[in-house]
This record gives sequence, C-alpha cells and structure tokens, in this order.
Amino acid sequence: MKPNTWFETQVDKLKEDFDFRLEGHILDLTRKICVIMEAKSISRTELAKRLGVTKPYITEILTGTPNL
Repeated sequence: MKPNTWFETQVDKLKEDFDFRLEGHILDLTRKICVIMEAKSISRTELAKRLGVTKPYITEILTGTPNL
C-alpha cells in the first residue's frame, strides 16, 4: 500500500470518530472568531476585557490549547 493511500485510509476512518469531528468544529469556530476579530480590529486584550477574562485565557482558546 502506498503511503498516500494508507494516510487517506486512516483519515477516512477518523471522519466517523466523534472526537475527530468535534476537534474540526472547534478549529472552525476559533478560525471564525479570529476572522471577526480582525475585521472589527479587536485585539485579544480587548476581547478579554469585553468577556471579563484574562488575555492568556483568550490566547489559550484561540490557539487550541485549553480543555473546552
């Protein structure tokens, strides 16, 4: 089996996995938040102030490191 085919097979198996799909949704959401922030010229610091949380917390969420 070619490496490319093996990889595609593995990805196809994961497409039905709940955690894999959830991670995709989280990535899409954080990407959309970043696009909106950029369009409205809102910094992470400003978003943190508006939400009443710390800037590091916003950074964790937007980089995908927290346990949501």
